[in-house]
Amino acid sequence: MMTNSKYANAKRRAGGIACYSAGFITVLFLCAASVICSPAHAVEEDELFSTIEGFPAKAHYCQIMVTQPGALSASFNGNKLSSKLPGGTPGFANITATRSSYKVVLEAPMAFTNMPSNGGDGVRFRATYSASGNTNFGRTRDGVAKKIKRGNTRIKTHLVAKRQGSSFPHGHYSAQVTLRCE
Repeated sequence: MMTNSKYANAKRRAGGIACYSAGFITVLFLCAASVICSPAHAVEEDELFSTIEGFPAKAHYCQIMVTQPGALSASFNGNKLSSKLPGGTPGFANITATRSSYKVVLEAPMAFTNMPSNGGDGVRFRATYSASGNTNFGRTRDGVAKKIKRGNTRIKTHLVAKRQGSSFPHGHYSAQVTLRCE
């Protein structure tokens, strides 16, 4: 049990939503991030968790903060929704790690979280991410873990949803990618 209210829960989710309307399709691209042992304020390494019952005095953490959710845009023929198309925007998150033993991984959604009837039929998702700051790496596909260095790292995410055989039905869509620090 945590005895000091200055600290956040050991595990929590953070997120944000952006909306883009492409004529007949409105898309929400939700970025979710898992946060492991994150303090609610900046503290010295020796102070971290020293007042939390059950945690070692020098526990480490990896904190993810979503700073900008992404937005998807529809392709001309309507069979692709992407943050890379004109009108779409990538999602951004900042990671703060107290040691270099953590890995970060991005997971693409399995399905839309919100869609019109039959909007999820024949859809494939692909997500990519890259990093700058204390850790730098180029475009990496979802599911591939990358080791991060101690300090601050900025993550940029992209999401693409493709529909096989036909265009997306008119309506509102939302999807969620998950960024984890392990």
